[in-house]
This record gives sequence, C-alpha cells and structure tokens, in this order.
Amino acid sequence: KYSYAWRTMLDSGAVLAFGSDSPVEPIEPLYGIHAAVTRQRLDGSGGPDGWYGEQKLTMAETIHAFTMGPAITCSQEVRQGSLTPGKLADITIYDRNIFEVSHDELKETKIAGTIVGGKVRYRTW
Repeated sequence: KYSYAWRTMLDSGAVLAFGSDSPVEPIEPLYGIHAAVTRQRLDGSGGPDGWYGEQKLTMAETIHAFTMGPAITCSQEVRQGSLTPGKLADITIYDRNIFEVSHDELKETKIAGTIVGGKVRYRTW
C-alpha cells in the first residue's frame, strides 16, 4: 500500500523524480510512464483499476516526473528538464502523441528520433 504511493507523495508537495531501475527493470521510459498512469504492469496485472489505483498520476504529472522532477532534485532546472530556449536539448521523439493515445497504445509506441545536445542523433524519418 505504501510502495510507489505517487499520488500521495505528489499531493503532499513532494517533487517526483522518475527514471528507470535499470538493470533491474528495462530502461525503456514508456514502461514506467505506463505504470504511473495505469498502476498496472505491461501484462495487465494489477487489475482493471490498477494496483492501488488511487495512486495513479496523469500523463502531464508523469512526464513532469521524468523531465523537470529530476532536474529540480539535482538543482539543474535552469539548464534542463523542459523545452525552453537556452536549455540543453536532449529530447526523445515518439511515433505518436503519448498525451492522446490510449494507455494500452503506450506499450506499442516506438522512438522515432532522439536529439542529444541539440543535435539529431537518431531518426526514422
């Protein structure tokens, strides 16, 4: 009940800083995003409402926890963590808008491109 209590922590004013638990868990951030918004594992375990579903986060809250949250906790929010002129441009581009797809579609979402240090490093277009 008290593990991964994201909603409780966020509502208390805590800054959530998400990342992978690699090599224990896959490094793929979409798996963590899916877990945060559904409270389910990729195989659907956790039930239709998710494991302690009241702890679910919105997509916007989850993306913040993967981007600005880590920057804030490292006192780097003026350099990174958001798409703002003058900040470091390390960006992952997905093949679909993750704010608009169903949570199940997150599992099929692919990386379409990456930008590291402001330079395109990988792209599928």
